[in-house]
Amino acid sequence: MNNDFFQIIVALAVLLMGALIGGRLAMLCRIPRVTGYLLAGLVVGPSFTNIFGLPHLVTHFALGELRIISDVALALILMNIGGQLRTENLRRWKHRIYLFSAGEAITTGLLVGLAVFCVNQFVLQTLVAPLSLLQTSTLFAVFTGIIGIATAPAATLMVIREYEADGPVTNALLTLVGLNNLISAVTFAIACQLLISTDGSMTSLAYQLSLPLLLGCALGFLAPVWAQRLELSSEHKILLLGSVTMAVAVSRAIELQPLLTCMALGMVLANSSPRWHRLVKSLSEIDYPLYVVFFVLAGATLHIETLSHIGLLGVAYVL
Repeated sequence: MNNDFFQIIVALAVLLMGALIGGRLAMLCRIPRVTGYLLAGLVVGPSFTNIFGLPHLVTHFALGELRIISDVALALILMNIGGQLRTENLRRWKHRIYLFSAGEAITTGLLVGLAVFCVNQFVLQTLVAPLSLLQTSTLFAVFTGIIGIATAPAATLMVIREYEADGPVTNALLTLVGLNNLISAVTFAIACQLLISTDGSMTSLAYQLSLPLLLGCALGFLAPVWAQRLELSSEHKILLLGSVTMAVAVSRAIELQPLLTCMALGMVLANSSPRWHRLVKSLSEIDYPLYVVFFVLAGATLHIETLSHIGLLGVAYVL
């Protein structure tokens, strides 16, 4: 048997069985199973086994090859989050949902940014050549503040599904997650283009922001038309999986991040297809193993040895 293939199949088997054990232990400890999946991936991952001198059942090569599963799982999650931005949800909350989102985003961004700025400016005084101390601290503050705005959509969605939560609070929460991630993704792209990129032109920025949205909208309009001709639940599953996979593939091919593409796909699909709820219900029958692999892989790819390097900046960010 080809050694590369053997590494991948062994890694997948170990990750799935580890997830099963980790999820069960998490339930016994009365914590979300997502935590168990992450810890299981951490324990079987190469970083953990290196520290304790254990044999590598999951190699770095295998993790790299299995990344495609993570990409598809994350695309499905982002499509679901984008689907929460339906006009009926936004109309129900009216202007309040935008005030909630803006308040959360601005408060989080400012608190995280100021904390990181003060720690670097007055305590660590780390310099990034050829920038001055003030410029370095400002860049740290801007990017950590923007990253802090984003709400982890995968963990939120998985916990809600595990506890079968439903109602106005859950709907508002998922809508806020969608808005916050949209704000974070757009502002991060703008900051990268204006503050870091050597090509800080508005044309390049427009390309980075508009093309993913246009691609997602195009796929979001085509999928409902096709869905009208499909009656079987199995065909609905294939349609959604094919759409998100296409979104990821095209985005990668033209060197775009698929985050905005998949969110736009879900948003347009949810608002244009009268069968949105049927499509999502069909997909929910098969997507859970993909999400499990996503979280186990996330734990397995964590570099434990780097945690000691985050220092005061990491502490300030987390707090």
